[in-house]
Amino acid sequence: MNGEEMIETLTADPLGRLRWRICREFGIFPGSHAARRMSDRKVLEYGAQMVLDRRERRGLAQLEAGRNSGFDETKFCELAEGRTP
Repeated sequence: MNGEEMIETLTADPLGRLRWRICREFGIFPGSHAARRMSDRKVLEYGAQMVLDRRERRGLAQLEAGRNSGFDETKFCELAEGRTP
């Protein structure tokens, strides 16, 4: 299997990608005992919690934007995603 084929295989496995992101977020090696013990249901639950956290942060940013008329939400989102405006 070449590199491109491996990337295509990984792309076709959304649950595996979510598991990878969760492990990365918490500094757990994906092949570790703890990661292998994590059920698919737990992976989905943890992923959903991460989505809720992100939504809450966006909600707080929007609330703050209402208090600060000079706040540029587009610029904020770009910076939060690591992009330069």
